[in-house]
Amino acid sequence: MMKQRIRVAAILVKEGKVLLVKHVHPKTKYQWWVPPGGGLESTDASIYECVIREAWEETGYQIKVEDILYIREFKDDEQDVLNLELFMRGHVVGGYLTVENIYGKGEDDKYIKEAQWLSQKELIALNVFPEIIKENIFWEEIKKDSVKMRYLGRSN
Repeated sequence: MMKQRIRVAAILVKEGKVLLVKHVHPKTKYQWWVPPGGGLESTDASIYECVIREAWEETGYQIKVEDILYIREFKDDEQDVLNLELFMRGHVVGGYLTVENIYGKGEDDKYIKEAQWLSQKELIALNVFPEIIKENIFWEEIKKDSVKMRYLGRSN
Protein backbone atom coordinates (compact mmCIF):
# COMPACT_ATOMS: atom_id res chain seq x y z
CA MET A 1 0.00 0.00 0.00
CA MET A 2 1.32 3.42 -0.99
CA LYS A 3 2.34 5.66 1.91
CA GLN A 4 1.26 9.28 2.09
CA ARG A 5 3.30 12.31 3.10
CA ILE A 6 2.55 15.99 3.67
CA ARG A 7 5.31 18.25 2.38
CA VAL A 8 5.42 22.01 2.93
CA ALA A 9 7.69 24.49 1.20
CA ALA A 10 8.34 28.22 1.34
CA ILE A 11 8.07 30.46 -1.72
CA LEU A 12 10.59 33.20 -0.95
CA VAL A 13 11.04 36.01 -3.48
CA LYS A 14 13.15 39.17 -3.25
CA GLU A 15 14.55 41.58 -5.80
CA GLY A 16 13.13 39.59 -8.72
CA LYS A 17 14.62 36.27 -7.62
CA VAL A 18 13.18 33.15 -6.01
CA LEU A 19 15.09 31.04 -3.48
CA LEU A 20 15.47 27.43 -4.60
CA VAL A 21 17.35 24.41 -3.30
CA LYS A 22 19.32 22.18 -5.67
CA HIS A 23 18.90 18.43 -5.22
CA VAL A 24 21.06 15.80 -6.93
CA HIS A 25 20.08 12.13 -6.77
CA PRO A 26 23.13 10.32 -5.34
CA LYS A 27 22.81 7.35 -7.73
CA THR A 28 21.27 8.67 -10.95
CA LYS A 29 22.74 12.22 -10.68
CA TYR A 30 19.35 13.63 -11.78
CA GLN A 31 19.14 17.29 -10.68
CA TRP A 32 16.13 19.38 -9.69
CA TRP A 33 15.44 22.66 -7.90
CA VAL A 34 12.59 23.23 -5.44
CA PRO A 35 11.60 25.82 -2.86
CA PRO A 36 12.99 24.97 0.58
CA GLY A 37 10.76 22.56 2.41
CA GLY A 38 10.15 19.03 3.54
CA GLY A 39 7.94 16.56 5.26
CA LEU A 40 5.67 17.30 8.20
CA GLU A 41 7.03 15.52 11.28
CA SER A 42 5.17 14.44 14.41
CA THR A 43 7.21 16.96 16.42
CA ASP A 44 6.00 19.89 14.27
CA ALA A 45 3.17 21.78 15.95
CA SER A 46 1.76 22.83 12.55
CA ILE A 47 2.50 23.12 8.86
CA TYR A 48 3.75 26.64 9.62
CA GLU A 49 6.27 25.40 12.16
CA CYS A 50 7.35 22.69 9.70
CA VAL A 51 8.07 25.11 6.85
CA ILE A 52 9.96 27.47 9.17
CA ARG A 53 12.11 24.55 10.41
CA GLU A 54 12.71 23.19 6.90
CA ALA A 55 13.65 26.60 5.48
CA TRP A 56 16.22 27.06 8.24
CA GLU A 57 17.66 23.55 7.72
CA GLU A 58 17.93 23.91 3.94
CA THR A 59 18.83 27.60 3.55
CA GLY A 60 20.03 29.01 6.88
CA TYR A 61 17.28 31.65 6.86
CA GLN A 62 14.73 32.38 9.54
CA ILE A 63 11.45 33.08 7.79
CA LYS A 64 7.95 34.35 8.44
CA VAL A 65 5.22 32.55 6.50
CA GLU A 66 1.86 33.70 5.27
CA ASP A 67 -0.85 31.95 3.30
CA ILE A 68 -0.84 28.88 1.07
CA LEU A 69 -0.18 29.75 -2.58
CA TYR A 70 -0.19 26.36 -4.27
CA ILE A 71 -1.26 22.80 -3.61
CA ARG A 72 0.28 19.98 -5.64
CA GLU A 73 0.38 16.21 -5.49
CA PHE A 74 3.11 13.97 -6.81
CA LYS A 75 3.89 10.28 -6.67
CA ASP A 76 7.38 9.23 -5.69
CA ASP A 77 7.55 5.77 -7.23
CA GLU A 78 11.06 5.11 -5.89
CA GLN A 79 9.85 5.51 -2.28
CA ASP A 80 6.24 4.40 -3.02
CA VAL A 81 4.89 7.62 -1.49
CA LEU A 82 2.07 9.95 -2.53
CA ASN A 83 3.08 13.49 -1.53
CA LEU A 84 0.64 16.33 -0.87
CA GLU A 85 2.61 19.57 -1.15
CA LEU A 86 1.63 22.95 0.24
CA PHE A 87 3.61 25.94 -1.01
CA MET A 88 3.43 28.92 1.32
CA ARG A 89 4.43 32.53 0.75
CA GLY A 90 7.22 33.58 3.06
CA HIS A 91 9.71 36.33 3.81
CA VAL A 92 13.26 36.16 5.14
CA VAL A 93 13.56 37.80 8.58
CA GLY A 94 17.07 36.70 9.57
CA GLY A 95 19.97 34.33 9.08
CA TYR A 96 22.33 33.86 6.16
CA LEU A 97 22.40 31.59 3.12
CA THR A 98 23.91 28.16 3.85
CA VAL A 99 23.02 24.49 3.44
CA GLU A 100 25.23 23.47 6.38
CA ASN A 101 22.21 23.11 8.71
CA ILE A 102 20.96 20.08 6.76
CA TYR A 103 23.94 17.88 7.56
CA GLY A 104 23.16 15.12 10.03
CA LYS A 105 19.39 15.53 9.61
CA GLY A 106 18.86 12.33 7.57
CA GLU A 107 18.72 11.43 3.90
CA ASP A 108 18.39 15.04 2.68
CA ASP A 109 22.07 15.73 3.24
CA LYS A 110 22.87 13.19 0.49
CA TYR A 111 20.65 15.09 -2.00
CA ILE A 112 20.87 18.81 -1.16
CA LYS A 113 23.87 20.52 -2.74
CA GLU A 114 23.16 24.26 -2.63
CA ALA A 115 20.56 26.98 -2.20
CA GLN A 116 20.49 29.97 -4.53
CA TRP A 117 18.45 33.06 -5.39
CA LEU A 118 17.53 32.67 -9.09
CA SER A 119 15.83 34.94 -11.62
CA GLN A 120 13.16 33.72 -14.03
CA LYS A 121 15.73 33.83 -16.83
CA GLU A 122 18.13 31.62 -14.85
CA LEU A 123 15.38 29.00 -14.37
CA ILE A 124 14.83 28.34 -18.07
CA ALA A 125 17.38 25.53 -18.41
CA LEU A 126 16.71 23.97 -14.97
CA ASN A 127 14.35 21.25 -13.72
CA VAL A 128 12.15 23.24 -11.33
CA PHE A 129 9.21 22.04 -9.25
CA PRO A 130 6.53 23.19 -9.13
CA GLU A 131 6.83 24.12 -12.79
CA ILE A 132 4.66 27.23 -12.34
CA ILE A 133 7.71 29.00 -10.85
CA LYS A 134 9.19 29.15 -14.36
CA GLU A 135 6.01 30.62 -15.89
CA ASN A 136 5.22 34.28 -16.54
CA ILE A 137 1.99 34.09 -14.52
CA PHE A 138 3.95 33.33 -11.34
CA TRP A 139 6.32 36.27 -11.84
CA GLU A 140 3.51 38.67 -12.80
CA GLU A 141 1.40 37.70 -9.79
CA ILE A 142 4.39 37.92 -7.42
CA LYS A 143 5.28 41.38 -8.74
CA LYS A 144 1.69 42.57 -8.22
CA ASP A 145 1.38 40.65 -4.93
CA SER A 146 -1.76 39.05 -6.36
CA VAL A 147 -1.01 35.32 -6.29
CA LYS A 148 -4.24 33.37 -6.08
CA MET A 149 -4.20 30.04 -4.26
CA ARG A 150 -4.50 27.25 -6.81
CA TYR A 151 -4.35 23.50 -7.13
CA LEU A 152 -1.54 22.52 -9.51
CA GLY A 153 -2.68 18.93 -10.03
CA ARG A 154 -1.00 15.58 -9.62
CA SER A 155 2.15 14.48 -11.40
CA ASN A 156 4.08 11.25 -11.45
